[in-house]
Amino acid sequence: MEPFFPAIWNVFHDGCIEQIEGSAPGMVSVHVGIEYLREMFSDPGEYFIVTFPNCTKFSFQHYESEELVVDLASITEDFPGILSAQMDGDVCKVFTDAGLLKMSSDDGSIRLDSGREISLDELLQAATKYWDDWEAKSRDKK
Repeated sequence: MEPFFPAIWNVFHDGCIEQIEGSAPGMVSVHVGIEYLREMFSDPGEYFIVTFPNCTKFSFQHYESEELVVDLASITEDFPGILSAQMDGDVCKVFTDAGLLKMSSDDGSIRLDSGREISLDELLQAATKYWDDWEAKSRDKK
């Protein structure tokens, strides 16, 4: 079984951080928009909501700035696109097209914006199916 971090961020490659609620330290919820992956679930809606119940760190630094942004609402002004993530000790570094997000939490949960909770494995399986189908369609076109 994949560890929640950094897998949760890596599976959202190509997605955008649409909204962030809460505060760190404390509970933080991130709304991620990634249409092709969200369509793999039949529930109505547009987003995945990832909640970090015991988030101890959540900050963002634009690539062209030295300022550390901790106001969660302002992080989403650029709708940062998620590229990849990696662990640095207990801090998960999330590389976006706008800057570097650093967060730390001991756990997390995922739900669809319809309210249904899904597991990381369920999400990873949906992503694998999407990319397997995409690859098969690409081969068929050749």
